Formats: sequence, C-alpha cells, structure tokens
Amino acid sequence: MNFFLPKLSKQNPLVMSPSRAPAKYMEDIKDFNMFCMIDKKGQAQKTLISSMYFAGALLGLITSGFCFDNFGRKKFILAGCFITTVAGLIGFFCKNYELLLVTRLMQGFGNFVSGTAIYILCMELMPFTSRYRNYYNGLIQLSWCSGYPILAALGYCIKDWNYQYLACSIFLLLTTIPSVLIMESPRFYAIKNDVPNIKISIQKLAKLNGIVLNVEEIQ
Repeated sequence: MNFFLPKLSKQNPLVMSPSRAPAKYMEDIKDFNMFCMIDKKGQAQKTLISSMYFAGALLGLITSGFCFDNFGRKKFILAGCFITTVAGLIGFFCKNYELLLVTRLMQGFGNFVSGTAIYILCMELMPFTSRYRNYYNGLIQLSWCSGYPILAALGYCIKDWNYQYLACSIFLLLTTIPSVLIMESPRFYAIKNDVPNIKISIQKLAKLNGIVLNVEEIQ
C-alpha cells in the first residue's frame, strides 16, 4: 500500500459526491477521499485524529521518567523534537488516514517527552534557594503558552493544513538547533554516579553565575 496516496474505495460509506458536501468539509474529501461529518462513524474518525495525539502524549509521559533517569534529559529534549519534526514532515506528504493517525501519535509522544525534559532540566539547573525560581517556572510555562497564538497566526496565514504541518516542522527544527548547546543536568550525572561530569557541569554553572569555585573539592 502506498501510504502517501489517497485511499480509494467505492464501497467506502464515507465517500460522497463533492457536489453534496459543504464547502468547509471539502478538504477532507480531497485529501482522504472521505466525508468525516456525515454519520457517527465519520465523526468518530475525525475525533480520533485528536485522540491519537493525546494517546501519544500519555505514552510519552508514562515512559519519560525512566528514559530521563537512564539516558539523560538533554538527549530526550533532542529526541522528542526530532520525532515531532519528522512526524510533521511525514504529515506534509500524507494523503492516507491511517498514516495521519500515526503522525499524530508521534507528535503527541515527541511533544510531551521534549516538553517534560525541558521543564525538568530547567528546574534542576535553577538553585533551590533562588528567589527567582518561581518566576523562572512561570517563564517556562509562558513559553509553552506562547505557541498557541503563533499556531493561530500560522493557521490564519496558511490555509492548507499540509503547509501548516510543514511550517510547524520548520519552526520546530530551527528552535531545536540551539538545544544542542544546552548542558546536561548535574542531577542526572549524580544519579549515574558520574563524578567527572558532575564537576564539569557545576564548573559551567559557576562560571555562568560569575562564581569562583574549586570543583576538585567535590567528592
């Protein structure tokens, strides 16, 4: 089966003549050869697209703790962004309903894995005694919320959903590149009992804060 071509079936009860379909739903017919709002089955298919995203998000949240503690926070920031970007690029070419569901599952998984890893890493790099810790926490949440008006603006400027997928993937890719420069959490190295990398991480943090610290005294 070619997953990048529309699924054609004359027996499919969801297929209708375009002349009978309201204009606002024509895109469903054009891209997936089905009309999603005619009956309960069609409505369920359309709702499933959103449900698959949250299923992926749930899977990402369940598995993320184990992954972060065993492989590191930074690696899964990059991995989650990579999965989301790839899913968006596949979605750009997607003309098959089943493959679209897979991309939504990947997007949910990648988004919540990377988002959770970013939050944990930022909180672990911020000193517990810092009076700015709560403000820093709020800034992280604000960065997440700022994506919604950006997404709305993209939807207003770009009418075709395929190109919306492409635009989001390019935007995510550009914002992921600087993540390569992020340092790993010293807490992760402490879990792994990696003393040399703990010293390197603490030395970097001390330098960023203008503090002179002799890390050789750390045991």
